[in-house]
Order: sequence, then structure tokens, then C-alpha cells
Amino acid sequence: MLGKIFLIVILFVLPKGMQGETPLSSGQNSFPRIRNIKIVIHDIYETEPDKRARFPYRLANTLHFKTKDFVVRRELLFRRGDVVNDILLQETERNLRNLLFFKDANVRKININQQQVDVLVEVEDQWTTVIGTKFSHEAGESLFGIRLEEYNVGGFGQTIKFSYSQTKARSYREAALMEPRILNTRWSFTYIHKEHFDGHSDVVILHRPFYSQFSRFSSGVYWERFEGERYFYPDVGESLAYDSEQATFKTFVSRLLDSNGWWRSGVSFFSLSKKDDYKKPEDRSKVELSQVKLRQLTLALSYAKLTYIEETYLDRFARTEDVPLGQVVNLMLGCTSRFYGSNDNNVYLGMIWDQAWRMWNTHYLYMGFYTSCYFSGRTFRKLWHEGSVKYFWRLGARNTLVSNFRLTLGERMPPERQLFLGGINAIRGLEEKQLVGQNRWILNLEDRFFTNLNLFDFYLGGIFFIDVGNIWFSTSDFDWKSTCASAGFGLRLGNSRVYGSKVTRLDFAFPIHGPVKFQVCFATGQFFGAFKSLSYINPFPRLFGEE
Repeated sequence: MLGKIFLIVILFVLPKGMQGETPLSSGQNSFPRIRNIKIVIHDIYETEPDKRARFPYRLANTLHFKTKDFVVRRELLFRRGDVVNDILLQETERNLRNLLFFKDANVRKININQQQVDVLVEVEDQWTTVIGTKFSHEAGESLFGIRLEEYNVGGFGQTIKFSYSQTKARSYREAALMEPRILNTRWSFTYIHKEHFDGHSDVVILHRPFYSQFSRFSSGVYWERFEGERYFYPDVGESLAYDSEQATFKTFVSRLLDSNGWWRSGVSFFSLSKKDDYKKPEDRSKVELSQVKLRQLTLALSYAKLTYIEETYLDRFARTEDVPLGQVVNLMLGCTSRFYGSNDNNVYLGMIWDQAWRMWNTHYLYMGFYTSCYFSGRTFRKLWHEGSVKYFWRLGARNTLVSNFRLTLGERMPPERQLFLGGINAIRGLEEKQLVGQNRWILNLEDRFFTNLNLFDFYLGGIFFIDVGNIWFSTSDFDWKSTCASAGFGLRLGNSRVYGSKVTRLDFAFPIHGPVKFQVCFATGQFFGAFKSLSYINPFPRLFGEE
């Protein structure tokens, strides 16, 4: 019976997803139409005459490849002769800004008469070439590394990355290529190759997202293969190495269901083949990991009703950030079956709920919840629950108080599904894999301030922070006395003229409670972002890492 239901829904989802994507009827003659579209692309410092005449800035403009006109034009959600749709103008502006190699984007209409308007699309380029080196010496071992990244190759919009690092006994290599618009279509292609001392992996992604509220369909294929050594941490201070081979394949198709752009449905297929071999047979008594074959077919229904607010000085200094407000709900029903190659028969249940509010103009609240499990017979297993709450309070034009609470609960999970309490994105002052478990809670509090102090457009900011959290394997292991806490301060450096306007952070953490020690943390990006991207959520947001 379940198989028949799946077949009916698949037949319903697929055929209508390939229709055209014009949200308004061509018969609406009472509305003005677009007479002409003008594209204006500014070089990095072209809009600042006082800077572009000075040598460092003039050199940056000279060395930089200006973005080509067609790269902007292919992002437009409207054409000459179309009825003017303010929603599509706003979405085009957000899509251009989301490319990250533009500092900012503005799309505005110029009224010609009652029947015609012109549309002006104006963007500002950023510096997109990143060349970096890394050197460290710890425990008698030296590490040297170099990386080269270009996010707008020749002004055509492609991305290439290469990095290499070497110690006396180990080496790391990584290369990546991304083509965001294959043959000027909405399909993107990504290839990533990694070679580490413990193995190598390849990833291939072919993806067509919901790029607009009125996009009719989305689809994608993901393939990954890994061969090498993995690590399992059965207890504090213990580690277990084992050889692993893993092949992953994911594909999905989803479509828009209504004219408002709120409801979407989809079907996905997920395949995982994994084989683990221990190097030390005597350690098998600690944990059982066996060969896994998982084939899962999933149906999904999603609801997303969103509005957007433009903000600055939340995460990226003066760069405009599009903050999504509203609600997103995803419901998923799937099954694994021996019929198409799985180890066993199970029913999969999953749900994602996200809600974001703006209150009293200066307060933002985000709440999110994710849950999933497998059901067989009368038994639930692999129960996984995640909840998060983020709160932002604009104390001033350049001062924001932020908090972030995360709770993760796992029950009857495979032993290799582990969480860590330490690291640069959990509790500062703990080593990344110092404390492990399958359940944890973390609370981060930050007072962020942004200043006008700058050198060559690198602006200085800072924070004061407190991190608190706990981690455990099972309910019987939980102990409030094991709670860890740290506090400290940090520096933030941001440049709105560099790709993505990413923030570089340097944090100094001091111990308050638990096995926390003084630690200096250096990384890119804020410790946690204002809001994750809720726009055009797929019915399968976790399939391609679109959380």
C-alpha cells in the first residue's frame, strides 16, 4: 500500500515541475511594462573618487577582472516587455547580493510614462582573489601551508580553489571548481577533491535550486566517495582508528504547488554504502561498526512564507544583509526497503520548523527545530532532535547584543554519530575533540561592537563573550557538575571590498569552570551568524547542506 502511495505522489510531482516560470499572465495590460533594462557594473573603488585616485586602490582596480555584463543579466528574473513585478525586482537584488563577489546590488525602476518603465540594475564589484600562507610550530612539529582562491575567474563568475599544507610526516591537498551557471542555465556544477594523510575523497554536485519565490521546480544530484582512515572516540581521551570506504548518492526533484510561492513538494532518493574495517581487532569489544547499505525513498511537503529586512552591523559590518523573517515548515516521510538494496525495512519520519520575528524594530528572534527517526515494527531508533534559539538586540547603530542556545539529543544512534563540545564553533577554551557524546547543550552570549577605525578599508570591531555547555552520552551520564564555561574578549576585522565581506575573528578565552584552559582562537566568520538562509527552502534542505 505504501509503495502505491509513493508511486502516485511521484507521478504527481515530476511532470508539472518542468513548466514555464512566468508568475504573471501576459494578458495583464493595465500594468506598466519594462521598456529597457540597463546594467551598470562598478569596479571595486569606482564609486569612491577620493580613493580610486590613490595608488593602492588604483592598483586594485587595475589588477581586478571586472564582472562581465552577461553574468549580471543571467540573474535577472524579468525581461524586456514583461509586466513590472516588484517582488521579482526585489528577489533579483537579493540574488545578486547573494553572489558574494558583489559588495552591493540595487535594482530600481524608472518611470517613463503610465505604460512603460526602465529598470536600472547597479552592482559594485569586490576583490575576489585570496592568496594565503600558514605556518605553525607545535609539539616539535612545523606546518607550512599555502592557498589560492578565486571566486570570479576572469569576471565570468566561476570559482576555483587550491590549498596545500605539509608537515614532516603528513600532507594535505584540496582542489575545487564551481560553475554557477552551466551554459547560462540555472544549473550549477561543483567538484571537490581532497587528499589528506588519512585518506582521499571526491565530491560532485549538480544542482538547480529554487532561485525565486515563483520557481516552478528544483532538482539536484550529489555523489561522494571516501577511502581512508576515520576515527571514533569511545570515551574521553580515547580514540579508535579504522579503515573506511564510503559511497554516497543523493538525488531529488521538487516542485512549486501554488501561485503564491508558499507550498512545495518533492521526492528524493538516498543511497549510502559503507564498509569499516578495524586495524586493531582487540578493540572490537568497545563498539560494533559493520557494513552498511542504506537505500531510502522520501516524500516531502514544505511551507515557506517569508519577508525580508535589510540590515547592517549584525554579522558583516557595513555590508547589507538580507534578514529573512517568517516561517518555514518541512514534513518528510520515507522508507528503506530490502527490495531496493537496504539492510532492513524501516519507515523514516522527519520534520523541520523555523520561525523568525522582528520585534520593536531593534529586536530579532529566531527559533528552529529539527527531528528525525526511523520506525520498524514497534521500535523507534536513530532518534535525533535539534533545537536552537537566537536573539539579537540592537543596542545602538554599531552595537548588538546576541545570544545563541543549541540543544541536541540523540537516542539509539549508531556509535560513530558523535558530537563535540569544544572547538572554534562550540565552547572557546576547549580542544575540539576533548569532550564527546551524543547529547549536548550550548549557550553563547556576545556583545558585538563595530568601530569606524580602519586601514585600507579593513574595519576594526570587537566582542565580549561567555560560553557555557555540557555534553553526555546517555541520560545516566548527565551531570550538572560537568558543565563547562569560559569567558573572554575578541577582535573582529572586516572589509566590505573583499569577497563575501567575511569577518576575521581572534578570540581570547579564559576558563571559568570545567577542563577549560586559556586558548587563542583564530578563524573566519562570526562565531554564529544572525540567521541561516531561509529563502527558497527545498523540501529536502539537509540533502545538499542547505540548513
